[in-house]
Amino acid sequence: MRTGDYELDLWADALGAESDDEARSVLRRLGSRFVILEEDLQELLDLIPAGGIEANRGDDIVTCLSRASADVEEAGTHLDDIARAFERHERGA
Repeated sequence: MRTGDYELDLWADALGAESDDEARSVLRRLGSRFVILEEDLQELLDLIPAGGIEANRGDDIVTCLSRASADVEEAGTHLDDIARAFERHERGA
């Protein structure tokens, strides 16, 4: 994905960042929260008994948590892409 200057300016404004460094810093903090969320989802997955407990809809819960975990991981990847784009960009240049 190529992120152009205009998109990066929109991201910086949305993040409340005045510079590329500040935008990267905010994105790093968000990325750290994504990692924690991913770990929490994995911990929840580990707590659900294996083998599907139909009465408790265990399989449905595992499926939803697995999907959520994958979505969080993908979102984190997109954040990383945006942070890398800021590394290549000089805001206002």
